[in-house]
Amino acid sequence: MRTLNVEENYLQELPKEIGQCTSLEELKVSSNELSQLPTELKDLTSLVEFSAADNELRYTSEELQELGLNNWKKIERINLLQNHQDTTVEFLKTLWPNAVIIMHSHYEKEP
Repeated sequence: MRTLNVEENYLQELPKEIGQCTSLEELKVSSNELSQLPTELKDLTSLVEFSAADNELRYTSEELQELGLNNWKKIERINLLQNHQDTTVEFLKTLWPNAVIIMHSHYEKEP
């Protein structure tokens, strides 16, 4: 499986087993009720696109770094629109320097 799209399913959490889907290239979890991400996402090293827009995610820069998602070396696009991130695009670019990062400016923390 290369693409997993579980958008608009009222999910409150992702199962830890998602980390076993190491061939995933696209993970789309937008428009759910996610407030956190499982640490097992760090094992999805083939991801090219991650979309988690319109959820309830709340992470500081430090918490995001602790998730280990900087393992996503192939990532090209990350969509975090309409979440409550307490971090900046500049910080996220340190995790994923080659990715296009989309965040809603209303929630984006100013540098």
